[in-house]
Amino acid sequence: MQANTGKPFNAVSGLGGSRANVRAIDPATGDMFPRNSFRAGGFFSWDMRFSYKFPLTGSRSLEALFDIFNITDHVNYNRDSYVTTFTSDDFGTPTEIINNSERQGQFGIRFRF
Repeated sequence: MQANTGKPFNAVSGLGGSRANVRAIDPATGDMFPRNSFRAGGFFSWDMRFSYKFPLTGSRSLEALFDIFNITDHVNYNRDSYVTTFTSDDFGTPTEIINNSERQGQFGIRFRF
C-alpha cells in the first residue's frame, strides 16, 4: 500500500505577464492568502501479489505470479495539474489523471535454479 498527502500550492491572482504568480487576496480578510494555504489531493494505491511455488528437482522451482496494481481503482490526479487561479470557477480542481494509474494486472513465471 502506498499513500501520500497532497502537494501544497498557492492561490494566484492570474494577472498575467510578470505578475502571473502574485498570490490572490482572501476576500474574508483582505490580505494575501498565506503561502501554501491550499493542498492538492493525495495519492493512494494498494497493490497485491498472488504466487504459488512449484518445486522441481533439486533446488530448482517454478513460481507462478499474478500482480494487481491499484486494486481499489482509486483515481489519482497529477499533483501539478490543479487550477491555482483563485478567480477561476475551476479553482482547486485537477485537470489530469496520472498516466497508467488505473487498476492493472500482470502475470509472470519465475524459474529459480
